[in-house]
Formats: sequence, C-alpha cells, structure tokens
Amino acid sequence: MGMGAPEIIMILVFVSIPVFIVTMTFSFLRYRGKQKERLAAIERGIAFSPMAEASAGETRIYLLRGLIWLCVGIALTLALLGISLTSKQPAYQILTATIDGAERETANNIPMEYAVPPSVSFLGFIPIGIGIAYLSFHRMEMRRAKGV
Repeated sequence: MGMGAPEIIMILVFVSIPVFIVTMTFSFLRYRGKQKERLAAIERGIAFSPMAEASAGETRIYLLRGLIWLCVGIALTLALLGISLTSKQPAYQILTATIDGAERETANNIPMEYAVPPSVSFLGFIPIGIGIAYLSFHRMEMRRAKGV
C-alpha cells in the first residue's frame, strides 16, 4: 500500500521543522554579532552609517535565496507528482473466502485510483512563489541601486 497524502505531509513537516529552527538560530546569531559590533563602535566613538551596510553585495543574498526556493519548489512539485502518478492502487478489492482466511483476488477489470491525488503536487507552488518573490525583490533592488 502506498503512502497517502497525510503521511507525505507529516514527513515534510517533520523535516522542515529542524531546518527552520537551524535557520532561525543562525539568523539570530548573525544579528547578535552585528549588534555587538555596532555597540563596540559606539563605545569607541567611531561613527558608522547604517546606509553603508546595505551594499550591492548584500542584495546578492536575495538572488541566492530566490534560486534556492525556486529550485526546491520545482523539485518538490516534481517529486510529489511522481509519487502521485506511481501510486495507483485498486479502487476496491474483491475478497474470496478460503479455508485459510481471506485471499485477494486480482482481476484486470478492477478500476484503479491514485493513493496520493495529483493535486498534492500543488504544494510545491508555495516555495516556487517564495522564490519568485525573492528574485523579484533582487531585481528591484538592483534597479534601484543603478538609479533606474
């Protein structure tokens, strides 16, 4: 028997939670390091400009994030679609009683249905949308930086 949609969603949730926690931890540590750096600069009397931090190099991170999200979304969509299309099973099974118990009878005329509906693959459009948003933001920032 193939995996159903609830099992696949639970696996995705259990895999994504640790990834989310690690990402948030590294983001917090990076923010904390910048905060300590700023406080040290203030204590020494060094003037700094918040605009100097937003350089063109930092906007490349949006390109990277966009490409990662887009590729993960495409891979997820294709994987879920592949799982769905290969998970056909009989819509019902004919049971025949024997002395030993129930025995499955297979017939060529039993209609087949998907164990995982193909619409589950639309879950991959969520990371695709996030990736497109990052790529759009990167493009707008690059245009703004050039003064167009």
